[in-house]
Amino acid sequence: MSLDAELQVQVDGFRLAAGLTVADGEVVGLLGPNGAGKTTVLRAIAGLVPLVAGRVELSGRLLEDPAAGVRLGAADRGVGVVFQEHRLFPHLSLRDNVAFGPRARGLARADADARALAWLDRIGLADRSGDRPGQLSGGQAQRVALARALACEPSALLLDEPLAALDVETRQRLRAHLRTHLEEISVPTVLVTHDPVEALGLCDRLVILEGGRVVQDARPADVVSRPRSAWAAELVGLNLLHGTADGTHVQVAPGVELVTGDPAHGEVELLIHPRSVALHRAPPHGSPRNVLALEVGDLDIRGDHVRVVLHGPVRLVAEVTPGAVAELDLARGGTVHAAIKAVEITVHPG
Repeated sequence: MSLDAELQVQVDGFRLAAGLTVADGEVVGLLGPNGAGKTTVLRAIAGLVPLVAGRVELSGRLLEDPAAGVRLGAADRGVGVVFQEHRLFPHLSLRDNVAFGPRARGLARADADARALAWLDRIGLADRSGDRPGQLSGGQAQRVALARALACEPSALLLDEPLAALDVETRQRLRAHLRTHLEEISVPTVLVTHDPVEALGLCDRLVILEGGRVVQDARPADVVSRPRSAWAAELVGLNLLHGTADGTHVQVAPGVELVTGDPAHGEVELLIHPRSVALHRAPPHGSPRNVLALEVGDLDIRGDHVRVVLHGPVRLVAEVTPGAVAELDLARGGTVHAAIKAVEITVHPG
């Protein structure tokens, strides 16, 4: 089985033009900033919004092609969908929630109930089959939502941030459950997520979507080592700057030039780890050859380090210790000097 989609969608002034191919058993992570069109991609594949042009094909079966006058309804596509909000039927028991899809597809009630109980057993909730969704925790309800989608034996699975609304501990436990189930069912799966841990831990390939278009489609390791957009770089914890190189000198903004350790020519991308951005109150002297005066933006405390967002002619993120924040008296709106050694800058062709 495979999923092939060329999607052109127009929704409330937003235009999506994106292609997506997912092989049998492959899990593709769909990532991007808010408003990039991730949920629109899932809704278009599921048949919840119509295509303006393009086509959706699942295992050789044409689901939608406006040019050919073909558009199957959502219920006839054989696609399972799990949303961030589990959307269980509050008036039905867990068994009836999970059995709903198989019954709607014509399976006899006894067989549908048996299948539902088997799935509830697999997710560890068989003893709660008579309970209503309102009696469950968030993690339990999301496990039932996943079981409901899988009980229909879908030919493809679409997951729209299914773990985002859960607390950290529950999310970690459910992530392990999800990984196991995805390996077992082995169908084309698209996972929308903002969590880099989920993306790197669950997905075989990552598709980065920005402004309704695909800007990168690569293995997770390749996205980590060479993100192709500033958003993707920030996702994996790196700074990405675009510039024009003339030898070891790269212009990254009008009047702003960085010196690198590797010569290049033409359009380039510069990758800089936040730990390589040293902050000083006064311009430093010595080995750093690149010093930029920037304004302090947000300070994001992450355990034993703080990510400091810096604004100015270029945007950078520095990673420092809490002690350094206090020593430098960092506060929003203040000015600091960011120093980067030339050898700490990785240069890629643009």
